[in-house]
Amino acid sequence: WTILTFLAVTVVVVAAGIWAQTPVYQATATVLIDMETQNILAVSSARDDSTLGPLNVQVYADYYRTQLQVIKSRLVAERVLANLQLHEHPAYAATSDPIGARLGQVEGEPVKQTRLAKIHVEDPNPQQAARIANEFAVVFAEENLAKTMTNEAMTLMKNEFIKLQSRESELSNRYKSKHPTMVRLRQEKEQLGRAIEQEVKRQLHYDRRLAEGGALGAEASKPVLEQLKERSLLVGSLRPNNIRIHELAQAPVKPIRPKKQLALLLGVLLGLLGGFGIAVTQELLDSSLKVPEDVGQEDHLVLLGYVPRIDGMHLTSRRRSKSSHPSALFERHSPAAESYRAIRTSLLYAAPVGNARTIVVTSPGAEEGKTT
Repeated sequence: WTILTFLAVTVVVVAAGIWAQTPVYQATATVLIDMETQNILAVSSARDDSTLGPLNVQVYADYYRTQLQVIKSRLVAERVLANLQLHEHPAYAATSDPIGARLGQVEGEPVKQTRLAKIHVEDPNPQQAARIANEFAVVFAEENLAKTMTNEAMTLMKNEFIKLQSRESELSNRYKSKHPTMVRLRQEKEQLGRAIEQEVKRQLHYDRRLAEGGALGAEASKPVLEQLKERSLLVGSLRPNNIRIHELAQAPVKPIRPKKQLALLLGVLLGLLGGFGIAVTQELLDSSLKVPEDVGQEDHLVLLGYVPRIDGMHLTSRRRSKSSHPSALFERHSPAAESYRAIRTSLLYAAPVGNARTIVVTSPGAEEGKTT
């Protein structure tokens, strides 16, 4: 009974704990992370990135691991929360760091032997888990495209600036410094220089705002898909985005936590082991005598005999009479009578030299057969 009782209590407690937990669902979006394509605006070379040599494999491995960390960056999480307006959600409004709370529920997992990466998002709401996972994938691809656009724009302006410098040097041998052609050339070069400087300052200011946790500006509030389309039109023909969405997340049907069947199985196992351990401990600590063989294990005790249980002997001493005693006591060859004669014989042999005049019959509890 000890084992069964402990097992039942354990299973009930585990079941109550399982049903008291809020189910958590996991949605998964998949992105493709290719190697960065060669910048066609830079100085051309004979390098072919389509075939991964030993060096390119290591470079791509580092790049791939870096992108997995970018998925969980605060920049991406801030954009996701802003686009889906999750700051107003009670689960995030109640915390002092909603971005950190969101990142704690996002995981990037590499798919072995492929260029794919999975973005796992956990949430009590299965539909919201899918929306957040898809938004993380979109923002991740958009941020990579924004970086590509910035690099392409800077490369264009720098190449144009170099061309203007070269043309100015060439024309300086033919015209004076105040010649209209030279004046116009210097103005173009100054304007381009200011544009390059402004772009560098803008990027530094953008990074500083991110480091300080500030807002990302008006552009960040625009839908990500719209930004992605606009920027694809601008730079897609020059350098395509090497990070693309491979598969959008679907709303999960089954929660990943709690795992009810596994928890119940562990509860049953724990209940059996715990009940068995308690039963063994009780048996080791129990010093009571239950069978005649227990007396032989005690050095200071001598077994005189035992009397089997007799039906009808539950009456109290005040209500007993000779007529109420079971006939088993008065049948000469009954097992009960034989047991009493055996005890009498044992007492005669156990008594010291001479006849024993007094015998004390005692027991730990009441109504255990002393009077009988």
